[in-house]
Amino acid sequence: MCFMKNVLILDDDINVLEMLREVLRYSDYSVNTSQSTAGLFHLIKQSPPDLILLDYMLNGINGGEVCRQIKSDPSTEKLPVIMISAYSNLVDFSAQYGCDDIILKPFDIDELLTKVEGCINKKSADCYEN
Repeated sequence: MCFMKNVLILDDDINVLEMLREVLRYSDYSVNTSQSTAGLFHLIKQSPPDLILLDYMLNGINGGEVCRQIKSDPSTEKLPVIMISAYSNLVDFSAQYGCDDIILKPFDIDELLTKVEGCINKKSADCYEN
């Protein structure tokens, strides 16, 4: 039986948020969105995502630090996080945040979908191994 995968998108740019939502929905993902990190862990608990797409800069908040919080919480540490950023130097220090992958803006839709599917499949494989 095949279940629809759930993606949570956090981005404060409504245009990017809506574009990502439509692309993922068209590709048969269930999508939840937020423009803020307020209540993030409640949102994750309420509708557990298979993956989080996280903008690096959210209204002045460092998305990398948000990623670090997600990865340091035992209830969410295995949740894949892909950071999205126009900041090309993010590649140099992204490992310190613990993100699973990075997508640099502007990005190709096929690249986005490939990375999303790859992270979700890796998470599923890890679950079956453990």
